[in-house]
Amino acid sequence: MPPNAEAFKPARMFAALANPHRFMAFSRWAAPILGVNGKLDDQAPVDDIYLLMEHGSPKAARVYADGHHMGRTPGQPSDHITTTIVEWLRGQLGGA
Repeated sequence: MPPNAEAFKPARMFAALANPHRFMAFSRWAAPILGVNGKLDDQAPVDDIYLLMEHGSPKAARVYADGHHMGRTPGQPSDHITTTIVEWLRGQLGGA
């Protein structure tokens, strides 16, 4: 395991999001990031996306006003969310 691998375990990454001082370590990320969230998400607060958008680059975000986790809205199809993610990935891969 590389020396920095411990820092990238999910539990450590989420802890860093919750602590602004540790979050600064993520400011140097250069990989593209797409954040998808709903304003009503009770699993991953939408504030995490706003914090992510303030640090590092490149990144993009899509926040669904009536959405819950991953932007999903109860009773509504999630096709639009899937399309948004796939189109973003295609763009990152050079329009493949």
